[in-house]
Amino acid sequence: EEEEEEPLEPSSLGALDIAEGAHLCRRHLNPYATGPSGSSHLDDDAEDAYDDYASEDDLTEEEAVMLVASAHTLDLSHVLRRWRSPTGEALARLGQYMGADRLVSLDLRGNSIPSSAAPLVISLVQSLPLLRAFWVNDNPVHSDRNSRMAYTTFLLSQSSPCLELLDRRLTCNYTVWALLTLAGVSKADRVHALDLKWRGVEELRPDAFAPLKFLRKLDLSQNPVSRTPHSGWLPVLKGLTALRSLRLTE
Repeated sequence: EEEEEEPLEPSSLGALDIAEGAHLCRRHLNPYATGPSGSSHLDDDAEDAYDDYASEDDLTEEEAVMLVASAHTLDLSHVLRRWRSPTGEALARLGQYMGADRLVSLDLRGNSIPSSAAPLVISLVQSLPLLRAFWVNDNPVHSDRNSRMAYTTFLLSQSSPCLELLDRRLTCNYTVWALLTLAGVSKADRVHALDLKWRGVEELRPDAFAPLKFLRKLDLSQNPVSRTPHSGWLPVLKGLTALRSLRLTE
């Protein structure tokens, strides 16, 4: 029988673990510094670090620090659970490495983060002012109703004005960026079908849907918007001239 891997101490969590766990690629890095062609551009040291990372050469901790700080997307689902009780020091260390002026998407699903960690989750998100998408579902902190209410109520207030996606729900701040993220594409003209059921949609925001000129199929099932007066969202739907299929049930 295979022995269970011994949990690691939180103090051992480093940038190298984060970089390798997130499987970073160039499209995850530095979206705000762009070259003349609009392509991602890293400074020379970070470029060398990325080349080592991409070619699976040995990456130093110093190089990993540069890469993690340059990332705008970090998928750390099921990564932190390798560490003993991924709270306190582990979450604090995670926050030390991430680029507060760059990170827009963070996924912490499936990391055994306990319900007592709601304040730490709040603190982590507060340290990332540009964060637009945050997933912490599939953790005890999410499955416990009281702790979930604690962090969602706080983060959905004005304390996180950039947040558009929280767990699986769209916030009232959502833009076309969130819709593209859920559709899994980077350009509005590539969205032909959009499944938004159970996303907590309370209103159809005209500025978010207007760019979706080629949207043909839209599922809004199981959302509060279905209980609002039709006059509020019909104009938005009429603007979707390519739309052929709409699901709208409670």
